[in-house]
Amino acid sequence: MKNIGPNVWRTKLNESDWNFSRCPSEEVEDCLHSELHREYIQAKHGGKFPDGIQYSPTPDEWFMGRLCGSTEKIPEMLKKFGRKPRGKFVKPEWPSYVERRKSENWKRIEEPKPMSWEWLAIDWCDYFSNNWDEIHEIVRTLPRKSLWLPWDGKVELCPLAIDWDRRDEELVYFFREWLKECRPRGEAWDERPRVDEPPTPPKSKGGAGVPVRQAKANLKALASWRLIQHYNGNYVRAYAHPSAHRYLGHQFERAGAWSEARSKVERLIASSSK
Repeated sequence: MKNIGPNVWRTKLNESDWNFSRCPSEEVEDCLHSELHREYIQAKHGGKFPDGIQYSPTPDEWFMGRLCGSTEKIPEMLKKFGRKPRGKFVKPEWPSYVERRKSENWKRIEEPKPMSWEWLAIDWCDYFSNNWDEIHEIVRTLPRKSLWLPWDGKVELCPLAIDWDRRDEELVYFFREWLKECRPRGEAWDERPRVDEPPTPPKSKGGAGVPVRQAKANLKALASWRLIQHYNGNYVRAYAHPSAHRYLGHQFERAGAWSEARSKVERLIASSSK
């Protein structure tokens, strides 16, 4: 295999970096997410893990960073929206998921879930104060222009009146009807570009076990990609690595399987880093 770029695995590849067979089934999706992030970070930094002080966001801040299109400039983003950072500045460590979980005696840790609604709760006063020039231009211009937030996607800032005397289900119904009426359709009188509602995601036909099986297959693809990086593109030596054939299986006896795995990992990283 050609075009193997600089990578941290070339000089050091621990078994926990590629052999994920010890990871419990209920954790393989978490393991995959963590290891894809490690792969993305080391590749982005020229084949090494950064060791400088970095900001570690809270789950809510990280979620907002994803919406804004960047999880790397979260403190600046929070300042723009008038919010104080709640995370910490730390010197990062980059242990593998298996190594980290072994050090915790495999005690299941429930990661805090981000409040996926928080990005809706814009602080009006702080936002207006930090972006007054833009807002003042919109207010004094006729016809009125829409206010779009600098996020990844088409996010419009809209004032809403909430009648807190109503039941939640009523408010949800009203908001749903408001969405039907006010979604941008690109009509002649509306300066907003058309934004269609995304299609409903297809329902899985394979049951609850499918995501776990997919995650295990993706982890094997990642394992093969790290092994072949370690051996600078030589898949024969990579497959002969101690215990690699037992974990990867017979499918990796053919050269094409390694190229397919590399392409899969690149797609996964591109998707997860958006």
